[in-house]
Amino acid sequence: MSLEKKAAKILKNSKFVVAFTGAGISTESGVPDFRGPGGIWEKYNPEMFTIQRLKSNPKEVWKKLLQIEEEFQKSEIEPNPGHLALAELEDMEILTGIITQNIDGLHQRAGNSPEKVIELHGNLRELECMNCGIHISRPVEIKEIPPTCTECGSIMKPATVLFGEKLPKSALMRAHSLAEKSDAFLVIGSSLRVQPAASFPAKASQTNADLIIVNKDSTPIDGKAEVVLKGLAGRILPEILKNIEH
Repeated sequence: MSLEKKAAKILKNSKFVVAFTGAGISTESGVPDFRGPGGIWEKYNPEMFTIQRLKSNPKEVWKKLLQIEEEFQKSEIEPNPGHLALAELEDMEILTGIITQNIDGLHQRAGNSPEKVIELHGNLRELECMNCGIHISRPVEIKEIPPTCTECGSIMKPATVLFGEKLPKSALMRAHSLAEKSDAFLVIGSSLRVQPAASFPAKASQTNADLIIVNKDSTPIDGKAEVVLKGLAGRILPEILKNIEH
């Protein structure tokens, strides 16, 4: 039995499947990587993007944030076959939820239900007031730098987690709950070398969930997985899906 068929059998026979996605699935769509070779943090100093720096020098930080945004807009970024396969798994009532480290919203654009996608690091679709906490849809063009809140007049930030900020408590609690309940846990495009990323598959494994890892490189928990598939999510996930359907 091929590894793709084995993964398909596990997913098909499971009742609570959770997917955990990292940068790897989105770089296949042309989304710039932050930490990898040639990534964003090789072009920009990460220390510029702390919450403390934004508070002390909002205009300077916002100018840099908009420069990074241009990196995302250089190419037409669309969901790839890996994203579409996850949306199909939800449609087939196999996939219960997605925990993602990504901020690009490609899972929702591919067709996954927004309420089933937990965005640990926030998203690029909204702005968040640093004072009253209100979220608004991000305008197509930000004309005022820094943008200010229409409710209280305070400075707004991207609705993403900046350095020095904690991950949203509600998102973390939901993610841990999904991991604990899962009987199959699918890791896609994550090295699992930073926390809290590594904690979710570890928690799933502790509750006897079957781990399936799809990644270009090895991860520290490959030895705990039932199936390890090395390669691109955009190639491997459609192959798994094909084996579920037949």
